Amino acid sequence: MTASAGEVRNLALYPNPEIDGLRLAFDLAVDGVGLSELRASIRRGDRLQSEVWLYRWTP
Repeated sequence: MTASAGEVRNLALYPNPEIDGLRLAFDLAVDGVGLSELRASIRRGDRLQSEVWLYRWTP
């Protein structure tokens, strides 16, 4: 997981039995940031295991 601005903290990946998949959870610290582009994907070794999730966070 990456953020173009701010800091990603407390990153965790949990099983989600309702969809037989995974759930990503995180905190974003954005002290004074106007916007941040977030990007996440799940990998196993060098292989991509999920789509790439993109989100533009604004206050």
